[in-house]
Amino acid sequence: MNHLQVTADKLPLPVREHLMRGQHDAAVSLLVNEYQQTEESAKQLIEEYRQNLRERKVALEIQVINEQQAKEAHDMHQLWWVWGVRIALVIASLALLYLMLRSLN
Repeated sequence: MNHLQVTADKLPLPVREHLMRGQHDAAVSLLVNEYQQTEESAKQLIEEYRQNLRERKVALEIQVINEQQAKEAHDMHQLWWVWGVRIALVIASLALLYLMLRSLN
């Protein structure tokens, strides 16, 4: 029997493996039999664990969205800068062409 402190943040690996396989009852039994949890506390721990997973998933999705938006903003800034330089070069070229043609007259 294990006397480890079991929390929703740190469910033992065998319990998490049962949950990943969809074996909810086996996970509860393991917590009750090997980790000295009552059936009610085992179910509560599993529910808290699942809630923590959902919260972490949402946080990761938000992080991914924020990173994508930052990349898009950077790309847009870079695009504006490149086109600005191109337009400035075209204007400078036209000005030089105008000055050259004017000097011929």
